[in-house]
Amino acid sequence: ASSSSATVLSDITSSNSSLFSVFIGLDDFMPYIKSGAKDDSLPDLTVFENAYRELIYVMTLNGAKGVISTIPDPTSAPYLTTIPWNGLTLDSANNATLNSIYNPLDFYFEVGSNPFMIEDPAANNMFGVRPMVEGELMLLSVPLDSVKCHKMGTLYPLRNEFILTNAELEEIRTRISQVNTLIRSIAAEFNLALVETDVFFAELESGFAYNGINMGTAFISGGAYGLDGLRFNARTNALLANQFIKAINNKYNATFPEVNASNLDAAFFP
Repeated sequence: ASSSSATVLSDITSSNSSLFSVFIGLDDFMPYIKSGAKDDSLPDLTVFENAYRELIYVMTLNGAKGVISTIPDPTSAPYLTTIPWNGLTLDSANNATLNSIYNPLDFYFEVGSNPFMIEDPAANNMFGVRPMVEGELMLLSVPLDSVKCHKMGTLYPLRNEFILTNAELEEIRTRISQVNTLIRSIAAEFNLALVETDVFFAELESGFAYNGINMGTAFISGGAYGLDGLRFNARTNALLANQFIKAINNKYNATFPEVNASNLDAAFFP
C-alpha cells in the first residue's frame, strides 16, 4: 500500500481505473498444502465468498470492467511431484531387512522400486504405518538427508507433514471446486470476463512448446517454475497473463496485444 494508513484496495479505488484484473485465492490454500494438510487451514467458503464479493463490489462501483479468475489445482507443481511415491529403491540386503520388519504387518518389498512408508493413524490399528499409494504426493520440504542417511521413509515412516494422502488431496480439490463455483457465479453476477486457469495449468502439465521453448512442470528442467517449485517464473507468468488478455479481448471486444513471453526470463541459478 502507498502508506501506513492506506490499503491496497483503497489505492486501487482511488485511481478510478476503468479496467481491473483479480487473481486471488490460491494463496489461501498454500498453508494447508505446505503443512501436509496438518494445520486445518482450508479457507472457509462463507468467509471467502463474503470477502471476494465485497472486493468485486468495490472494484466495480465506478462502472469499471474487469476480468477475474478461477483457482487452479496447484498439485501439479514440482514442489509436490518431484519425489515419486514409489521412489524407494532397494538392493537385496535392504530389501531383506525391510521384509523382516514389515512382513508381520502384511507389507512386502522387492528389489528395485518400492513405495515409501508413511504415518497413517488409521492403518494397522496400533502401528499406524503403511506404504504410500499411487496418486499420493511427497512435499519437497522432506529432509532428503534423513531419507538417504537415516532411514526416513523406510524404518522410520515419513511424518504426515511431508505427505498429502489421496484423502487429503480429495479434500483440497473439492474445496477448490467449491471456491471456483463461487467465482464463476460472481463473474456472471457482475458481468465480468472470466479466466479458467485450470485449462492453462493442464496444458502446462502436459507440456508444450512456446516459440521454440519447451514448457513443462518438471522441477528446474521443465522451465515453468521458479526454484521453490511452487511459483511460476517470469516467463510462465507472462504466458498466464496472456490468458487474461485473451479473456478481456473476447469479453469486451478489445485488442490488447499479448505479451511475448520469450522475452522474459526463466529460472536463474545463484
